[in-house]
Amino acid sequence: MLAHSWDEVRDRVLDGVSGGHRVCGAGAGPGTQGWNSVQHTLCQGRLTSSCVIRHTGGMTSELDSTKLGPSERRNLRRYFWGFGISMLAYLVVLFVAMPAQEAAESPWRILILLAPIVPVGFAFAAVLQFIRGLDEYQTRTLTTALSWGFAVAMLTAVVVGFLDFVLTVPLPSWIIFVAGMMGWVVAAVATARR
Repeated sequence: MLAHSWDEVRDRVLDGVSGGHRVCGAGAGPGTQGWNSVQHTLCQGRLTSSCVIRHTGGMTSELDSTKLGPSERRNLRRYFWGFGISMLAYLVVLFVAMPAQEAAESPWRILILLAPIVPVGFAFAAVLQFIRGLDEYQTRTLTTALSWGFAVAMLTAVVVGFLDFVLTVPLPSWIIFVAGMMGWVVAAVATARR
């Protein structure tokens, strides 16, 4: 049965409900050394009730913090390095591959033009490794945002496909990619604020 007043909490602690540890004197209350001990016992999860929040005035654990932990920082750092190096390699390979468009007779033309896909594959691997390092809440938030981004990209692809029948000026295909990424970013921000 949960305690709902200071007297009940004190009595339960003094009676050993908190695991046999007598942590305060009979006159302890908020602002006293005995109360801090009771608060510590309550925060350890031995006694929990609505009175804990009322008497302690807020969060009762470091686990409620929004700061990144060591493993989260390590995961984020690994992602930034892997993704950043992949994108840098992509730009270099793309810059080298672009002149191959003009060499129409070269048998290597197609392979050179497809070369930027290799660094994109490494960037994709960095994203997957980052997702595997997330906790359950972050994974759910990211998956929701990715789902919205995918839906926006597919809708844009259908609209661009229908507009190709009507417009004489062809629309660039990268619009689909930009729309999907924008849908992902907007959904991620909206989901994080909930």
